[in-house]
Amino acid sequence: MRRPPRPLASSKPPEPSSPAPKRRPIQFSLTMLLVLMVVFSLASAPAFYLMRAEEGVKGMQLPGMLVLLTGPMFLAIIVSLVMSALGSWNKRG
Repeated sequence: MRRPPRPLASSKPPEPSSPAPKRRPIQFSLTMLLVLMVVFSLASAPAFYLMRAEEGVKGMQLPGMLVLLTGPMFLAIIVSLVMSALGSWNKRG
């Protein structure tokens, strides 16, 4: 008892399915660039002050510690103000 040969998988074209979504390249808005600039500047300021204090420059350790401790709060305030301003700006237009 011999079975009939099965058709090859490549002989029948695959069913067209939904096309794969095209991947867009990552784009940064001006708002995101502003936020990234603020984040990096707040991250590098304490490092500058603390490195200068390690070199022996007097009076740099206190500003470094203050910027280090108040940086996240200052960043949250800046981001909140910018997002609020952009929200009100978009409602006008």
